[in-house]
Amino acid sequence: MKAWRFTAVDEQLRHVEIGEPVPGPDDIVIDTGAVGLCHSDIGFMNGTITHLLGHVPITLGHEIVGTVSAVGSKVSEFVLGDRVGIPATTDGPGTAIDGGYA
Repeated sequence: MKAWRFTAVDEQLRHVEIGEPVPGPDDIVIDTGAVGLCHSDIGFMNGTITHLLGHVPITLGHEIVGTVSAVGSKVSEFVLGDRVGIPATTDGPGTAIDGGYA
């Protein structure tokens, strides 16, 4: 799938091909419907708060809405097709793991 990846401070996001996500036993995968561009995304890109990211390169985008497209084997709270919203967290999509700009 295509993603906009953050690779370095003060560099443009790169449009690249990455692998399709596969959920772990406790995870869900979301087909992105919309993603906010947050002031913190700008802070990651300009170096102000880049240290808060789990790793680089990373797909940013931590304010996500979309549809559940895959569920892990231990997940019982969500089913395929559920519409969901993911709030901004420092240990979630777009900060610790790949986010919604994909």
